[in-house]
Amino acid sequence: MSAPDWSDNFLDGLRGHGDPPADAVISQLFAGTHDANTAFRALVVQQHESSNRDFATFLDGEVDPPDWLDPERVAAGQECFARWGSHVFTALYAAALPSAYACWRGVQVLGLTARLETDAKRRLNETAQFHLDIMEPGGLQHGAKGYSDVRHVRLMHAAVRWLIENDPRVHWETKWGTPINQEDLLETMLTFTEIVFEVFDRTGVTYSEQDADDYLHTWSYIGYLLGIRPDLLPLTRAQTSILMPIVRRRQFGSSPPGHAMTKALLSQGTRLTPPGLRGLPAATVRYYVGNDTADLIGVPTADWTRFLFAPLADLTRMLSMGWLHQRFLRVFSDRVGVGMLSLAVRSERFGGRPAFAVPTGLAERWNLPASVPRQPPSNASIVAMEDPVVRNLWITQRYHDLAVELRDAGAGEEATWCAFAVWASKTAGATIRKELLPAKAQRLLFENEVTQSAFHSFRARVTRDMWALLAHEPLGRAVEKVTADISSAIASGNVLVFAELAPLFSALVAARRGPGASSPADLLRALEPGLSSLEASGVDTTAVRAAFDAYAQALTSAKDRPSLVLAANTLAVAHEQQRLQHAIESALNAPISDTLKEIIEQDLLAHISSTEVRLVLRHLDDDICAKLDEAWDVALTEAIMQLVTAVETFDLRRDVPPIDGILFPAALSNLTGTPADTVVSTWDRTGGTGKPSGAGDWCELKDRMNFIVNLFRSRQCDAALFDPPFSPEQLAVMAQGLVPPPPL
Repeated sequence: MSAPDWSDNFLDGLRGHGDPPADAVISQLFAGTHDANTAFRALVVQQHESSNRDFATFLDGEVDPPDWLDPERVAAGQECFARWGSHVFTALYAAALPSAYACWRGVQVLGLTARLETDAKRRLNETAQFHLDIMEPGGLQHGAKGYSDVRHVRLMHAAVRWLIENDPRVHWETKWGTPINQEDLLETMLTFTEIVFEVFDRTGVTYSEQDADDYLHTWSYIGYLLGIRPDLLPLTRAQTSILMPIVRRRQFGSSPPGHAMTKALLSQGTRLTPPGLRGLPAATVRYYVGNDTADLIGVPTADWTRFLFAPLADLTRMLSMGWLHQRFLRVFSDRVGVGMLSLAVRSERFGGRPAFAVPTGLAERWNLPASVPRQPPSNASIVAMEDPVVRNLWITQRYHDLAVELRDAGAGEEATWCAFAVWASKTAGATIRKELLPAKAQRLLFENEVTQSAFHSFRARVTRDMWALLAHEPLGRAVEKVTADISSAIASGNVLVFAELAPLFSALVAARRGPGASSPADLLRALEPGLSSLEASGVDTTAVRAAFDAYAQALTSAKDRPSLVLAANTLAVAHEQQRLQHAIESALNAPISDTLKEIIEQDLLAHISSTEVRLVLRHLDDDICAKLDEAWDVALTEAIMQLVTAVETFDLRRDVPPIDGILFPAALSNLTGTPADTVVSTWDRTGGTGKPSGAGDWCELKDRMNFIVNLFRSRQCDAALFDPPFSPEQLAVMAQGLVPPPPL
């Protein structure tokens, strides 16, 4: 077969061609539904409508292979991937994806569908998973995971084209060509092959021309299954080395989506780097793609870490030690690739997607965990758990699952109550586990000048034998008892709210995913059994019903979605806080002195006369107890009056801080006339300014709610709220019914 003509006229023509066979299947599928967006979401999470015969046949049917296909060369290409291992993933992160973001026309699709940082993390992980599935030995045979992945991605491309071309809300310019057109598909294939080889050349990863051609033969077959026109395949290294410069000339340019995706991608790299090396991801990308391309996609100017690359290479060559720098780059590449894979294994696949998994053979070869081994318990099973510590861990994880499921069910970047509940529950876990309070109390009660002065004064008034009995043991026991009481109160509130709200959120997600759930009324009908059950148990569901009515509207329509979610969150948290009132009061009003008196009275009655006991208690009342209560209040406040998320620690007594000088996201900056207006103003005492929002008395519902509504409004679009609260290793321990070792 003769090589295609890669002239500009030829390539311009490719920009007008999509994938007619896949487009026809999706057009038929979406035309038969009243809610194409719901059908698209089902396709995203691979919960497709298999009852459509054409769809099922296209996705699962066996495709006739092209005449040029050589299965032995496909297997050889997959073996190259296994041998190169982590270096491929370094190339993907540091060069392939950045190069894709530099294609200013092709990246427009990502700009329309991206959720920036969250989407960048998802795209990076799913790109890694795609590579692992297709490059597993036998992965491209009919019925294998890789084969299914490729066909699924092909239909995803067609679905995106259909939505862009048929949704009147989408702005698409003709100069960008057909969405995900044939030239775009070729560009993607080149970034996953030729760009990888270019990185290998700079890194010193060895490969032969035969290796390169076998790898390209494998990718050519992948491209064939993915819908690249048969007359454009197969590609050889000789062709890709010619075609890549043409792509750079034709397609590389600056664009807002390219900048946004690159910024988000780099933020993922910083998760691998310690303080002092935060500039390393930018320096790495600049080294591998070059400064010209890096400037196009907005890669920050490299800091001192740039000297690890080109300058160090120049120096080692001058010293005839170029081999040393090559070795450094190979080791560095290996570490980056392994790090990115490890992050992917630890991450969540949102909205019901299958968990990230490394095929067993490759996992063993690369010494990586294959996947996160967990089967999460049901809501009812979590509520029934007797150990409050283990129960809290699973409540926290279940809130996270619900948060990301709701996001992909239609809430989008708007964080629901569940996303905030993740971190409230995890913060409460430290108190439930009795991790913080005893240590703080020890410091403030035993190492505090005021309390020590009181103890010294008291000691002078009792006999030596009595002091030996009192010492620190009764006080320590008092701390332990009150801490246990506080832990119990917090744990009771934790499970109470979960038992009431988690089943309703689960039902909402299930209804949204199911057939025929295209209106708020459809969703609310699915919640009725749960709401009726709460009412039967005496729970006032007025706020809960209003909250889920707003959630149902937000999930089924983009109109007013930010303010609808805020209204729903406010109503849900108002119900939560009212239900928690007793638990909060019990925790914050726990008196250390009363408990200490009880312990001393019990311990001393057997050793001293009643007159002496009354003397002890009188001195405690007059001096020590006042000082102890004061110090205890400080310890309790420091331990409880905070909220810790993945990236922030909030002091509940202080105003909600802005992010980069901005307190509220643009869509929530002015609530006048929105669905959230009346609901938020019921609790917001700042007049919409966000200041002062710090809670003076957390026992007071109005004080708490003033802080919370401003926190919710400020952080509703914070992607960090969707970060997993636990690592795969911790989840694996939890799955055994155990508590992972600290820190949690």
